[in-house]
Amino acid sequence: MAGLPKKKEAGSIGPRNDTGGQNTLTFLLNPTEITRERIPQYAQTQAALGDYLADYGSLVPSPLEWVRNPPERIAFDLLLITGVKYSVTQRYPTGNLSTDIETELGKLDKMMLKSAQTRGPVDLIFKFGNRSDIVRITNKRVKEEEYSLDLHVIRATVHLELLTVKAGRYGR
Repeated sequence: MAGLPKKKEAGSIGPRNDTGGQNTLTFLLNPTEITRERIPQYAQTQAALGDYLADYGSLVPSPLEWVRNPPERIAFDLLLITGVKYSVTQRYPTGNLSTDIETELGKLDKMMLKSAQTRGPVDLIFKFGNRSDIVRITNKRVKEEEYSLDLHVIRATVHLELLTVKAGRYGR
C-alpha cells in the first residue's frame, strides 16, 4: 500500500500556481503502486487483410487506421493516517500528531472545484519521482477505515484517478 519516503522524495499533488504549498497535498506515505494507462484509438478499415496483401505486395497498409492518442490515465491509492508525523531524517513515522485527515481531504476537494479565473477545472501538478505531470482529478474515492472516540477519521485510503493534460517536467 505505502512506502515511506524521504522528505525530498515524497510525491505530491497540488494546484499549478500554489507558490506557498498551502494547498498542495504532500504524500506522507508514497503509494507503492501507480497505474499509468494510455490506450491509442484506431478505426478499422472495411477491407480484409487478405485483400491488402493481394493488392499491395510488400507495401501493405494496416487494416487499422490510427485515430488519436488520448491522454494518459494515472491511478493510485494513498494511505492517510492521523497521529503520524513524518521525520525528515528517518524513513519511518515518528508517532507525533500532525496529519488531520479532514484537512487533507479538504485540499483534494478544493482541487476538484472550478477555477474562478478560467471557470474550468484547476490544472494540478502531480509529482512523483523524476516526473511531474499537469493533471486533473477525474475520480476520488475515500474509504474511511478507522475513527477516534469522537468519530474523527484517523485512518483512510484515498483512491485517485487522474487524467494528464500535459506530461513532462513542471514545477520542479
